[in-house]
Amino acid sequence: MKTAAVAFSLSTIASAALTPAVRAAAHRFGALDHALSSRKVHGKPVPRLGGLAIVAAFYVPLLALLDVDSSVGQRFWGDRLHAFGLIGGSLVIAGLGVYDDLRGAGARLKFAVQFGAAALMYAVGFRIDQVAIPFGPVVQLGPLGPFLTLFWIVGVINALNLIDGLDGLAGGVAFVAAAVTFVQAALHGDPLMLLFTGALAGAVLGFLVYNFNPASIFMGDTGSMFLGFVLAVSA
Repeated sequence: MKTAAVAFSLSTIASAALTPAVRAAAHRFGALDHALSSRKVHGKPVPRLGGLAIVAAFYVPLLALLDVDSSVGQRFWGDRLHAFGLIGGSLVIAGLGVYDDLRGAGARLKFAVQFGAAALMYAVGFRIDQVAIPFGPVVQLGPLGPFLTLFWIVGVINALNLIDGLDGLAGGVAFVAAAVTFVQAALHGDPLMLLFTGALAGAVLGFLVYNFNPASIFMGDTGSMFLGFVLAVSA
C-alpha cells in the first residue's frame, strides 16, 4: 500500500509538470482541436495531445520505483506476464492514439489494433472466465470467456473515447474508475494492480488540473484510449 501511495504521488506530480510542456509543444506543432464537432463546447482551438502527459506520468513512477525499490522489482518479476503484458499492450494502444490524434485513423485500423491488443491480454492471462451474479450462483463462461474478454476490453476503450467530449468528463470518470479498482485490488490483496491503478489515478489527477472547464488542453484519443485500456485490463 505504501508503494502504491508513492506511485500515486509521483505520477500526480509528473502529470502536473508534463502537461504544460505537452500543451506548449502541441501549440508549436499545430496539434489543435478546432471545435468542428457538435460534441465539443469550446469556442477556440485547444491542444489535443494531453494524453501523452498521462501516458508518460503513468510510466514514470513505475520505472523509478523499479530502479530504486527492489520490492517493486520483485513484484514485476514475480508476475512478469501480467506486468509486462499490460505495459506492452498499453503502449500499443497509446501509439494508436498518437497516430489518430496526429494523422487520423479509420475505424478498421482502430478495431484491428484494439482487438489485437485485447487478444494479447487474453494470451498473457487477463481473462474473464466467470461472472458473479448478485444473490445468485457464479456462472462459468466456458468457450464464451475469450469473446467476452475481448469485447469487454475493446468496449471500455471506445466508451472512454466516446465520452471525451466535455471538459474533465473522461478524466473524471477514469479517476473514479481507477479509485474503485484500487479499492478492489486492496480488498483482494493484489499488489501489482494496486501499483498500476495508483499510478493511473495520479496521472489522471495531475492532468485534470488543466482539463477542467475551461480546459486548456484535451487528452485526445491518446489519453482516452490509453485510459480505457488500462482500466479494462486492470478491472
